[in-house]
Amino acid sequence: MESSCSRREECGRTNKNGERHADAGRISRGASQQMIRDVRRVATCLAFGPRFLHSTGQAYKGGPNTGVFLQITCDDAIDLPVPGRKYTFGVVKAAQARGDFDVLVERDRRALRAHLGADVAGGLITLRVGLLAALGLDRLTAS
Repeated sequence: MESSCSRREECGRTNKNGERHADAGRISRGASQQMIRDVRRVATCLAFGPRFLHSTGQAYKGGPNTGVFLQITCDDAIDLPVPGRKYTFGVVKAAQARGDFDVLVERDRRALRAHLGADVAGGLITLRVGLLAALGLDRLTAS
Protein backbone atom coordinates (compact mmCIF):
# COMPACT_ATOMS: atom_id res chain seq x y z
CA MET A 1 0.00 0.00 0.00
CA GLU A 2 1.27 3.45 -0.88
CA SER A 3 1.90 5.35 2.32
CA SER A 4 1.64 8.88 1.04
CA CYS A 5 0.93 10.87 -2.07
CA SER A 6 4.14 12.21 -3.58
CA ARG A 7 2.47 15.33 -4.93
CA ARG A 8 3.54 18.39 -2.93
CA GLU A 9 2.80 21.91 -4.08
CA GLU A 10 4.00 25.19 -2.66
CA CYS A 11 1.87 28.27 -2.40
CA GLY A 12 3.76 29.97 -5.24
CA ARG A 13 3.96 33.38 -3.57
CA THR A 14 7.19 35.37 -3.42
CA ASN A 15 8.59 37.82 -0.91
CA LYS A 16 9.74 41.36 -1.72
CA ASN A 17 13.11 40.00 -2.92
CA GLY A 18 11.44 37.63 -5.37
CA GLU A 19 12.28 34.53 -3.32
CA ARG A 20 9.68 31.78 -3.01
CA HIS A 21 7.52 32.18 0.07
CA ALA A 22 7.66 29.24 2.47
CA ASP A 23 4.16 27.96 3.04
CA ALA A 24 3.68 28.54 6.78
CA GLY A 25 1.43 25.55 7.27
CA ARG A 26 3.32 23.06 5.12
CA ILE A 27 5.21 21.47 8.01
CA SER A 28 2.08 21.30 10.15
CA ARG A 29 0.02 19.82 7.30
CA GLY A 30 2.71 17.29 6.46
CA ALA A 31 3.06 16.29 10.10
CA SER A 32 -0.71 15.90 10.43
CA GLN A 33 -0.83 13.81 7.26
CA GLN A 34 1.90 11.51 8.55
CA MET A 35 0.26 11.29 11.97
CA ILE A 36 -3.04 10.16 10.43
CA ARG A 37 -1.23 7.70 8.15
CA ASP A 38 0.79 6.18 10.98
CA VAL A 39 -2.00 5.93 13.58
CA ARG A 40 -4.77 4.71 11.25
CA ARG A 41 -2.45 2.76 8.92
CA VAL A 42 -4.10 4.17 5.81
CA ALA A 43 -2.82 5.80 2.66
CA THR A 44 -3.02 9.59 2.78
CA CYS A 45 -2.76 12.27 0.14
CA LEU A 46 -2.22 15.98 0.69
CA ALA A 47 -3.10 18.38 -2.12
CA PHE A 48 -3.14 22.16 -2.22
CA GLY A 49 -6.33 23.60 -3.71
CA PRO A 50 -8.68 24.82 -4.85
CA ARG A 51 -7.83 22.68 -7.87
CA PHE A 52 -7.33 19.34 -6.11
CA LEU A 53 -10.69 17.87 -7.09
CA HIS A 54 -10.41 19.25 -10.59
CA SER A 55 -7.11 17.47 -11.20
CA THR A 56 -7.66 14.28 -9.20
CA GLY A 57 -11.36 14.33 -8.42
CA GLN A 58 -12.45 11.54 -10.71
CA ALA A 59 -10.65 9.06 -8.47
CA TYR A 60 -12.37 10.50 -5.40
CA LYS A 61 -15.84 11.21 -6.74
CA GLY A 62 -16.23 7.87 -8.50
CA GLY A 63 -15.29 4.33 -7.58
CA PRO A 64 -15.65 2.69 -4.19
CA ASN A 65 -16.66 4.82 -1.23
CA THR A 66 -13.48 4.25 0.79
CA GLY A 67 -12.06 7.77 1.14
CA VAL A 68 -12.35 10.15 4.05
CA PHE A 69 -11.89 13.80 3.12
CA LEU A 70 -10.88 16.81 5.17
CA GLN A 71 -11.18 20.08 3.27
CA ILE A 72 -9.37 22.98 4.96
CA THR A 73 -10.18 26.52 3.84
CA CYS A 74 -9.23 29.97 5.08
CA ASP A 75 -9.86 33.64 4.44
CA ASP A 76 -7.52 35.33 1.98
CA ALA A 77 -4.98 37.70 3.52
CA ILE A 78 -5.19 39.77 0.34
CA ASP A 79 -8.24 39.47 -1.88
CA LEU A 80 -8.13 41.01 -5.33
CA PRO A 81 -11.09 41.96 -7.49
CA VAL A 82 -11.71 40.03 -10.69
CA PRO A 83 -11.23 42.60 -13.45
CA GLY A 84 -14.57 43.76 -14.86
CA ARG A 85 -16.60 41.86 -12.24
CA LYS A 86 -18.25 42.75 -8.95
CA TYR A 87 -16.63 39.88 -7.05
CA THR A 88 -13.13 38.92 -5.96
CA PHE A 89 -10.82 36.00 -6.59
CA GLY A 90 -11.42 34.98 -2.97
CA VAL A 91 -15.14 34.63 -3.70
CA VAL A 92 -14.34 32.48 -6.75
CA LYS A 93 -11.95 30.30 -4.74
CA ALA A 94 -14.45 29.86 -1.90
CA ALA A 95 -17.21 28.95 -4.36
CA GLN A 96 -14.97 26.38 -6.03
CA ALA A 97 -14.05 24.83 -2.68
CA ARG A 98 -17.71 24.76 -1.64
CA GLY A 99 -18.67 23.14 -4.95
CA ASP A 100 -15.97 20.47 -4.56
CA PHE A 101 -17.19 19.73 -1.04
CA ASP A 102 -20.84 19.58 -2.14
CA VAL A 103 -19.98 17.04 -4.86
CA LEU A 104 -18.32 14.78 -2.30
CA VAL A 105 -21.36 15.01 -0.02
CA GLU A 106 -23.80 14.41 -2.90
CA ARG A 107 -21.93 11.21 -3.66
CA ASP A 108 -22.19 10.11 0.00
CA ARG A 109 -18.47 10.50 0.62
CA ARG A 110 -17.32 10.97 4.21
CA ALA A 111 -16.25 14.61 4.18
CA LEU A 112 -15.58 17.34 6.72
CA ARG A 113 -14.85 20.99 6.01
CA ALA A 114 -12.78 23.05 8.46
CA HIS A 115 -12.65 26.81 7.83
CA LEU A 116 -9.67 28.41 9.58
CA GLY A 117 -10.75 32.03 9.13
CA ALA A 118 -8.13 34.77 8.88
CA ASP A 119 -5.75 33.37 11.53
CA VAL A 120 -4.39 30.43 9.56
CA ALA A 121 -1.58 29.60 12.01
CA GLY A 122 -3.97 29.62 14.98
CA GLY A 123 -6.54 27.64 13.02
CA LEU A 124 -3.99 24.98 12.12
CA ILE A 125 -3.05 24.63 15.79
CA THR A 126 -6.71 24.23 16.74
CA LEU A 127 -7.20 21.71 13.94
CA ARG A 128 -4.15 19.73 15.07
CA VAL A 129 -5.47 19.61 18.64
CA GLY A 130 -8.75 18.24 17.25
CA LEU A 131 -6.92 15.66 15.14
CA LEU A 132 -4.89 14.54 18.15
CA ALA A 133 -8.09 14.11 20.17
CA ALA A 134 -9.84 12.24 17.34
CA LEU A 135 -6.87 9.88 17.02
CA GLY A 136 -6.70 9.35 20.78
CA LEU A 137 -3.28 10.99 21.00
CA ASP A 138 -4.28 14.08 22.98
CA ARG A 139 -3.15 12.47 26.21
CA LEU A 140 0.22 11.39 24.77
CA THR A 141 1.55 14.65 23.35
CA ALA A 142 0.97 18.36 23.74
CA SER A 143 2.77 19.50 20.55
